[in-house]
Amino acid sequence: MEKRHSKTEKYVLEYDRQVDAAYIRIRNGKVQDTVEVGKGVLLDRDNHNRVIGIEILGFSKANVNLNAILSRVLTNIAVSR
Repeated sequence: MEKRHSKTEKYVLEYDRQVDAAYIRIRNGKVQDTVEVGKGVLLDRDNHNRVIGIEILGFSKANVNLNAILSRVLTNIAVSR
């Protein structure tokens, strides 16, 4: 599993080659529920309904714009603070 840390935001990107899934950890916390927001794109939320992580299944084959996802999620996080 590979991990990369962003220097501008406090999130961690993990990629598991065995299952071809990427996970972006936005914040630490316990997952209360998971919501599918697109084909193979799942949001983990805590008990305050805040996004704590994004999972992308089939990542190597997915046509996913990570910049758009992160921008949207991080904007929503900033607004909810």
